[in-house]
Amino acid sequence: MTVKIETLDKKNHNYRLKIAGCRLGAFPSLFVPSKMEGSAGNPRYTAAFHIAADDAGLEELKTLISELSRSEVRKPADIEGGSNCPLSNGNNNINRDGQIYRGSENTFILKAARQEKQNAPAVVKKIKGAVLPATENEVYAGCYVNAIVDIYVLKANPGKQIAGRVCATIVSVMFAKDGERFGGGGSVAADSDFDDFEDSELEDFSETEDAPW
Repeated sequence: MTVKIETLDKKNHNYRLKIAGCRLGAFPSLFVPSKMEGSAGNPRYTAAFHIAADDAGLEELKTLISELSRSEVRKPADIEGGSNCPLSNGNNNINRDGQIYRGSENTFILKAARQEKQNAPAVVKKIKGAVLPATENEVYAGCYVNAIVDIYVLKANPGKQIAGRVCATIVSVMFAKDGERFGGGGSVAADSDFDDFEDSELEDFSETEDAPW
């Protein structure tokens, strides 16, 4: 896994992250925007990206968020708890029983969103060098992805009751490899799962009157 930071517009504090091989967190909304029940906000596309705590680029990301928060937001970034910035310590992501949620151990979690009016982020896969659209069955909570995320500063607007903070916007997500699903759901079939079946044992239902499709 590697986190790389590119400067898009230093004057306006816009930066781009390229995260290779991170894990997609639970309950992503990459294909259909959603909002929390009872929330007055607009629907958004959302995702959480789990970055290994020992990633070589993580310290640079922490420094960037801390410096932006201190200089532009005028308050320290709560990276351990994530209360006022997009990055948080996964070891503090605990359930009611005090246990760390599965997959959060020894990671830092980058939460990113995208407004519905900005259109959906690109969600793709790569097959034989070709970049193609991916589906929800292919890009799911628990799989590994390559992600592009923009970091920017949201200026405070007291008149609209908007607090300043460092934010993250999803740009695109590419499937990298399968992983154990978070939150249950269907299983992932490997190419070798059906090696023990002989061709003669497989009935061609598509040519029968009782075909299920």
